[in-house]
Amino acid sequence: LTVDMEKPQEKPSKFWQWNMNELAEIICVLVGARVSVTGTEKLPEGQRYLMVCNHRSIFDPIASIKLFGAKEYIYISKPENFKLPIVGPVMHKCGCLPVNRDNNREALAMVKSASKYIQDDVASVVIYPEGTRSREDELLPFHAGSFKIAQRTGVPVVIAAIHGTDEIVRNVPLKKTKVELDILDVLDGDFVKSHTTKETAQIAQKMIQEHIVDIILAALVVLITVRYYRQGLVETVFKFGSYIVALVAARVLCGTVTDWIYSNTSLFGSTERYL
Repeated sequence: LTVDMEKPQEKPSKFWQWNMNELAEIICVLVGARVSVTGTEKLPEGQRYLMVCNHRSIFDPIASIKLFGAKEYIYISKPENFKLPIVGPVMHKCGCLPVNRDNNREALAMVKSASKYIQDDVASVVIYPEGTRSREDELLPFHAGSFKIAQRTGVPVVIAAIHGTDEIVRNVPLKKTKVELDILDVLDGDFVKSHTTKETAQIAQKMIQEHIVDIILAALVVLITVRYYRQGLVETVFKFGSYIVALVAARVLCGTVTDWIYSNTSLFGSTERYL
């Protein structure tokens, strides 16, 4: 595609958004992804917002586009993705924005561009505050600067969690994969403006991490029930109880670890960077 990647895309191309929608549909069919969403009733009505989500796979934005369509959201992505043949130019024409976290000036320019999309009522914005894909169930520290878009525009922050996309590569082509995007909560604009980006990032990360632990807990409950139901009630209850105690402790610990990370910025780097 002959696209001037240096020229700012002031308004997303409806033609390329339509192509992106069709591409997302085709990819989900080819890889056997069954995508669903919960909590849509929590989404703000009649206004734009910033959606933040954990990042497990390259299929995360594809699943989101499959659910909501390319027209509703502008995605923030790392610069390397814009260098990919075909994919990069299409992302650019759809209004997606690159973020260079190693260059504060470029990061600030992205914040301004994303804010303009919201202020002009063009689209809401989706960003993955971890900055890269997390390989384990434990989240990477959130970049507090990711929340400057909401703080600058005064719009709500929608906190979402996605799971299942990391299993697609392992399952294709023999097994279909269940992918779920859960809308967890919404922080209203007044709350976001009255708190620092660091505080907002900490709240979002803790909420998503606890949700991930809850999913693991629910899966283990099913696994334990199926595995031990023939071994007698007493033994089942004992083993089941042991797992529950361990997972509840893990849920509490994940919140403690998150708080510790944000209180030790000298070890993990400043969380007040732009992104």
